[in-house]
Amino acid sequence: MRQDSNFGEMRRRLVSVAVLIGLVGAGAIYTAAASGRQRIATCSAVHVSGGNFNGPTGGTIVAAVQVQNLSNRDCLINSRPWIRLGPVRHPVTVQDATPAVFGRFGAPERVLRLHPGQHTVAQVFISPGSCSRGRNVVFGLRARAGWATRSVSIHNLVCDDGSAQIWVGSFQQ
Repeated sequence: MRQDSNFGEMRRRLVSVAVLIGLVGAGAIYTAAASGRQRIATCSAVHVSGGNFNGPTGGTIVAAVQVQNLSNRDCLINSRPWIRLGPVRHPVTVQDATPAVFGRFGAPERVLRLHPGQHTVAQVFISPGSCSRGRNVVFGLRARAGWATRSVSIHNLVCDDGSAQIWVGSFQQ
């Protein structure tokens, strides 16, 4: 009886060691295979186009930022375009567009893979705010929207009372 229990214990240890060796071996094979895989870079060789393209009711301007992959390899775009405001003497709020207000262009951020020549588009909404929009209560807001080192100009007349907003949508394909 004692011999059977020692044999059972030895068998369990051997099986445990075999499983451990198998897991370590599988990890080594996976690591070797993954290290040979090419990583996909963030898109940097791009053409950026767009800018203001209409003015819906209420004075909100909709602008687009289109990014095209100019490289010979796939690349990744994530997030939203960046926004740079010029010198402004009045406050302007910049925030992410939400799906509740802007539909699919307010969708959550995700990573997009662009093949060579393929493009993606994001929308930017410039809301003037809540004022009479008379000449004495607005100013010309100029900004840049873009990806990587490329950008387009966007602009609108906005209220100088701090109620102006820029809503930035996520890139979509």
